[in-house]
Amino acid sequence: MQLDYVQVKGRIVHMEVMGDKRAKRLVARLQDDTGTLDLVWFQGWQWMQKSLREGVQYLVFGKIAVFNGNLQMSHPEMDLLTENIADGKRHRSRCIPLPKN
Repeated sequence: MQLDYVQVKGRIVHMEVMGDKRAKRLVARLQDDTGTLDLVWFQGWQWMQKSLREGVQYLVFGKIAVFNGNLQMSHPEMDLLTENIADGKRHRSRCIPLPKN
């Protein structure tokens, strides 16, 4: 089952490399107040494993799917969630929701 593209804000609470040999993948669990979402990388997982940090909030964007009863997003676009105040204005990370036409 495939769902729409979504943007989700959450905290990485767990990361694990799964599989063996050529079938290895990184699975990171993103959690917010409503539940959890598994983020999965089949390619470039070693780089992502070094880049991601548990306990840190991210903004993720991608297509949601259901796999084995769990919500999953493969190879999401990600931004570290930061909140900077400059010139009296709040600036968040680069992912910005746009109204639907």
